[in-house]
Amino acid sequence: SVLGAARAGVRGFLLKRESSEIVSGVRDVARGGAAMSPGIVDQVLKALRRTHRQAALRPSGELALLTPR
Repeated sequence: SVLGAARAGVRGFLLKRESSEIVSGVRDVARGGAAMSPGIVDQVLKALRRTHRQAALRPSGELALLTPR
């Protein structure tokens, strides 16, 4: 997945649409930046929101240690 690739440390993720976008993205990454196609950014943000919502539903810390009565 795109999010998994980001967690693994990729610096760019481009769709094969326009060669100028690919060339520009490769240059950005070579200079130490990052490059993502707009559609990929949308996917990453949706995945992060989903992950955040799921984490908010799970008890954490001392609450996780409590048992149901």
